[in-house]
Amino acid sequence: MKHIMPCVIIALFFSGSITLFAQEADKPIITIFPFKNLYGEEQYDDLGWSYADSLEVWFNRQEGADKQFELIANIDVQDQMVAQNVDVKSPSYETDVWTIAEALGANKMIWGTYFTMYGKVFLKVEIIDLSINMSDTKNVGESKGLLYEDAHNSVEDVGEMLLPGLPW
Repeated sequence: MKHIMPCVIIALFFSGSITLFAQEADKPIITIFPFKNLYGEEQYDDLGWSYADSLEVWFNRQEGADKQFELIANIDVQDQMVAQNVDVKSPSYETDVWTIAEALGANKMIWGTYFTMYGKVFLKVEIIDLSINMSDTKNVGESKGLLYEDAHNSVEDVGEMLLPGLPW
């Protein structure tokens, strides 16, 4: 009986460690890319990165988010884009974005598009599962018709729309 108890304790320790490791491995790694300016008007290019940065900050502030998913820092995304000679302001090709996400070890990515018409921003943000290269059609963030100056006011709303689709 004396020898059984230490064996049971050791077995429980290892089973708990394996479960913890499995939960940690199940956590998706997510990257956020600067949003694509669909109309290409240069005076609106700054929204691509600034909105992505605001989303990164918002996600990182969510309680328990670090247990559900891991975000790659946007500065690392930007560095990888420069290293692979991809337009840092507004990546044009999905294949470029997928290649960079893969190089960063991401399982999912957040990427959006926007255009500005009559001083108002129309924004669509999607989560893409990189294992199948498909968008999550259920968790899509949209913001329509905000003044360009107020576009960042929709970060919380868009983040709330995306958040349920980030964990596995």
